Amino acid sequence: MILLVLLLAAAGCGHAHSVKGQEKNGACVCDVNSSSWAFPAAKYDSVSELLQHCQDSLQKLQTQTMAGVKTVPEMESTLYNVTQRLERFQYLNNQGLYNALHLNQLSQEIQQLHDAMNDAHLGTAGGEAQRVRTELQKFQEDVDMMYKNNIFNLETIREKLRSLSNRAQTCRSIPQDFR
Repeated sequence: MILLVLLLAAAGCGHAHSVKGQEKNGACVCDVNSSSWAFPAAKYDSVSELLQHCQDSLQKLQTQTMAGVKTVPEMESTLYNVTQRLERFQYLNNQGLYNALHLNQLSQEIQQLHDAMNDAHLGTAGGEAQRVRTELQKFQEDVDMMYKNNIFNLETIREKLRSLSNRAQTCRSIPQDFR
């Protein structure tokens, strides 16, 4: 009803008409020219469609917000877990003693979390989702740097380990009296 009043007020072409009538059986009876009461049906339809579109958009945004409210805490806990695990690797990274397999697994988990955020369409969920996404990108960059910077150290350690293993095998296979 309010929409109808607003629509009629916005039409601006309403004119007051005086109509004379006769009283019959306790009621006023009068002839009315229906063309003077033309209702702006086209405007009403367009406003009605616009209102429906706005309601649909609102419903979609509310659904996305509810999905974000449900998934952001889960993602935050996973991100916290990854953060704790990355701190352990940071010490090992500083010492140059880490396993590249663990870093690959960590990188995969970060990627899965990033994919989950993209699948949940949290790009418009607000500031919290953006902060989580920014922190997630920072962690991915840290893991990538750890992997790239120390891959040569890891290869050197593997080569030394292989050399020591070969020397140990040589010591076992050659009898003492042969030397």
